[in-house]
Amino acid sequence: MVITPLEIEGHEFKPKFRGVDPDEVKAFLSLVAEEFEKLVVANGKLQEEVTELRERLGELRDRERMLKETMLTAQRMSQEMKEEGNKARDLIVKEGEMKAEQLIGHAQQRASELEAVIADLKMERDAVEAALRSMLEQHLKLIDMRADDEDLASRVRFMRRKQAGGAGGSDGGVHE
Repeated sequence: MVITPLEIEGHEFKPKFRGVDPDEVKAFLSLVAEEFEKLVVANGKLQEEVTELRERLGELRDRERMLKETMLTAQRMSQEMKEEGNKARDLIVKEGEMKAEQLIGHAQQRASELEAVIADLKMERDAVEAALRSMLEQHLKLIDMRADDEDLASRVRFMRRKQAGGAGGSDGGVHE
């Protein structure tokens, strides 16, 4: 049963023979009513405070939930970014390896081409050297033949002089 301070203050007791002093009862009831009213007001304030605190607690719980969700989302995003970073790194490494293999392949092909050119140049050099050697040998043979011809011509002159000197004469001239 809910009782109000007014009901306490306005309550009338039935008089009985040899009862209590009605003024004293009224004073006491008035005092109880005042104290009860203070308690009702304090209780009302406490109820409001409890309601306010419950609302605030609800807000704080919502914030906590939102923070947890945000943290989970941030962790998920961080993990996804890390995975994407790893994928990008792996892709870059693979592309780098492919480019390196292509460069190595091109370099090996170019080296083979240069080796072939060098081999051709060596063959040309050997051919030029052989041709030059052959030409020099022919020139040396010509020089040797010319020297032999001069030697032969000198002998022939000597022989003619001898013949000319022994056959006729004393003119001492050289006839050619």
